[in-house]
Amino acid sequence: MIALARILARFCRARDGNVVVETALATPFILLALFGAIDIVRYLQVQEGVVRAANTTADAIARQNGVTDTQVFSFLGHAADTINPGATGGTAIITVASVHKPGTDAATVAWRRDKTGADGYTGACQQVGNTGETAVLPNGFTIGSDETVIVAEACYTFVPAFFVSRAVFNLDFIDLDIYGRSIFAARFGSLNIIQP
Repeated sequence: MIALARILARFCRARDGNVVVETALATPFILLALFGAIDIVRYLQVQEGVVRAANTTADAIARQNGVTDTQVFSFLGHAADTINPGATGGTAIITVASVHKPGTDAATVAWRRDKTGADGYTGACQQVGNTGETAVLPNGFTIGSDETVIVAEACYTFVPAFFVSRAVFNLDFIDLDIYGRSIFAARFGSLNIIQP
């Protein structure tokens, strides 16, 4: 018992190898913080890109006097490319819709397009609704009689670049589906039809 106490006391006084042990214990946390910080910065860049893509698309289309499928396709193609130019496997979806309120009737989706030129509804990231349906707009947002607004919606499914940070992101700490929406009033024309 006395020998064990002496060995324990000598072990507590010894300082040989402390740096190695402390480094071994701290390294995983330092790496996790480093890789996590890189992915969080990437996430914030993509989030800003999603919002910018929705804003510029809605604004550009709302400035038109009339719009064709070719023009819409061009706007959406360029906007989707700007969301994450350094993509690491995520997917970008962007759509634009014209919402028109005829008289006192409910506002309806006059048309909607995605970057392929299709008129389809592409899922949870697009919330305004399908062509011909009553538009789902943000709470408190109203459209005046015979007015048209352009709604651009962008979504990006973020994929963390590092295996270490994937575990942190997948804990629902951060939503991996980044959504952005922008609404602009049609300025020079009704834009409630797609011209040939």
